[in-house]
Amino acid sequence: MKASNTRIMVEAYRLLVARMMKENLNFPLHLGVTEAGDGEDGRIKSAVGIGTLLEDGIGDTIRVSLTEDPEKELPVAKMIVDRYNLKHQIAKEQIQINRTGYDRRKTNTAKNIGGNNVPIVIAGFNDKKVSLRKIYQQ
Repeated sequence: MKASNTRIMVEAYRLLVARMMKENLNFPLHLGVTEAGDGEDGRIKSAVGIGTLLEDGIGDTIRVSLTEDPEKELPVAKMIVDRYNLKHQIAKEQIQINRTGYDRRKTNTAKNIGGNNVPIVIAGFNDKKVSLRKIYQQ
């Protein structure tokens, strides 16, 4: 199951997992955003779609599908996977997540980010070499 629209992709996987749980089925799931695009847009779209599901604990394998040379897909996939490998190394309390809804998750406030603040997009326009790794480390 893949889609080029991240919202449709996330909702479809969440519905699939809910149905699989109801039917007591357990199949591996391959995550990906079909032809996410190129450049920063494609990388962000892939990170949003795949990352959202990984945050939910959904997914066994991933594929980043950019509309550029295939060798440029692997570094993006590696950054996404590294973030979740690191996350699982850090002991955190488990949060119950509604996998079929779009409820806003509770977060802590850090300056003007999180908590009850409006969602923001972090982007660097002064340095063309801003990477997903820099964004994840903030």
